[in-house]
Amino acid sequence: MKSNWRPFYIFVFALFIGACTTTYTEPDEDGPGPSGAAVSSAKPARPFLKGYKNLVTQYHYAKVPEDITVEEKKLRFKALLVPPVIKVYDELNAEYQQVTQWMKIAEKRTRNARRARKKIAALKREYRATTNEELLAALKPHPPSIVLAQAALESAWGTSRFFVEARNVFGIWSFDENEPRIAAERRRGDQTIWLKKYKTIEDSVRDNYRVLARGSNYADFRKMRLVSNNPYELVSGLANYSEKGATYGEILTSMISYDHFTDFDDVKFQGASNQVSH
Repeated sequence: MKSNWRPFYIFVFALFIGACTTTYTEPDEDGPGPSGAAVSSAKPARPFLKGYKNLVTQYHYAKVPEDITVEEKKLRFKALLVPPVIKVYDELNAEYQQVTQWMKIAEKRTRNARRARKKIAALKREYRATTNEELLAALKPHPPSIVLAQAALESAWGTSRFFVEARNVFGIWSFDENEPRIAAERRRGDQTIWLKKYKTIEDSVRDNYRVLARGSNYADFRKMRLVSNNPYELVSGLANYSEKGATYGEILTSMISYDHFTDFDDVKFQGASNQVSH
């Protein structure tokens, strides 16, 4: 298999001199996904974004070559994770900006103000927020670089069993026996640990944002991201995410820096009609 991979990577790196706008659709288990989308950047293309479409079409989340190298593993991870992470971030950021506008409208005495207040009240119930500031802190998404570093760490660069079998990027547990899930190999005492099974990687990314937006353990993290977009500052607020405690943030800091994940913090996601096949 190794000899079949090498020509492909030579081809990919040759394409790095091409355009940075690319096409993405997450495939389903049986083949091509529905509609695609393009990732583009206003800045000169970063090395990875060039030739990006060819990377996406090469990989499938459930297929991990046995003799994959570290370099190949990271290319596969970025091809599978960067598009859905950016897409979800853009959607959540748009919602955050919209709610910010609703809050301004809600201060007026108009019919639109009443509608805005009703929508804000519903969101407060959903996100367990009691004030406008708490709601905005829950809705504001943290930078993609943090999401990518967490995803790489939690999924072993997209090779963990949870990722391959359940598209569970972050190892999110399941407490609902009626939802799709898989059993973990380890147990906690006599109890089975269950992990959620997602339809798409995008769903997994969105759910992890939601966990951080609602969980009481992440209240300080939410306050931090409301006033800062600096990933190196924000990761210190994720000590409660892992049993590693404060070390968890240090590990994320190292990964963000070493793997240049901040390169993806200003990349924009654009809709497209292209279909990507596998």
